[in-house]
Amino acid sequence: MNRGTMATAVRHHLNDLGTTYVTGTILANALDRANRKLNTDTEYNRADATLSIKGGTREVSLPTTVLEVYRVRLGTGSQRVRLTPASMSGMDRDNADWEAGTYGTPTKYYFDGNLMGFDPLPRARAAWASSTLYALNDIVRPGTDNGLFYKCTTAGTSGATHPTWPTTLSGTVSDGNAAWKQIGSSRVYLRSLVNVPSLTNATTTPSWLPNRYHDTIARGAALDIAGGFDIDKASNQGRIMTLYKHYQQDVGEIRALAAHRSREYMPRITPTGYKTYRR
Repeated sequence: MNRGTMATAVRHHLNDLGTTYVTGTILANALDRANRKLNTDTEYNRADATLSIKGGTREVSLPTTVLEVYRVRLGTGSQRVRLTPASMSGMDRDNADWEAGTYGTPTKYYFDGNLMGFDPLPRARAAWASSTLYALNDIVRPGTDNGLFYKCTTAGTSGATHPTWPTTLSGTVSDGNAAWKQIGSSRVYLRSLVNVPSLTNATTTPSWLPNRYHDTIARGAALDIAGGFDIDKASNQGRIMTLYKHYQQDVGEIRALAAHRSREYMPRITPTGYKTYRR
């Protein structure tokens, strides 16, 4: 069901088939709002997002599409480690100067507005360089960052060109007369609720939701136009009240479907600001 078809459905719900009361612009805006509201109500449009931790930098910007975060993991494949949420007020309480902090492998995360921060402070790593003498246990990242770190296991001078860096944990590679072992990742993977594409024109079809629920967006848009989502008040009766009940039933069904298809489903964590009341 594309936006044009949904617009017709909205007019059916509002008994405005002659386009007497609702303009096309009002319809388009209401459908777009209903599209986004249904996603946040049902938590359906989930996807994986990736962040690259920057060594020596505690906070990185969240992708603008992320609305809610369910799970945070550091690393790739079998070496992924689940991070736990941290309270910024708790970090203030438990650490004398956590903003400077000690370097290490992050085990916790927190939100500060649109920023995501990590604790301990991610360690800065120098980029690999050609024809350079490396000592045992030196740690580098590739010149073209692949999100992984490598420890020198054989001291020596690196080659003229970069080696083929292994992407599996503990994978090794020779480099000139030095050698390296892959020891970990700087990539963070988020399981998150993401925003939905705008319904920009009459041929746009919401791809994030099963087709049979597209009429729910039309119902939501009709409710928006008819009086908003507070129409369960006693002053709103009859046709619109029935429409509201159907919409609520659809929301419950879609939300249950979202939970069923997501094994890691858990109470969501909403990134919130902290700067307004911190110190």
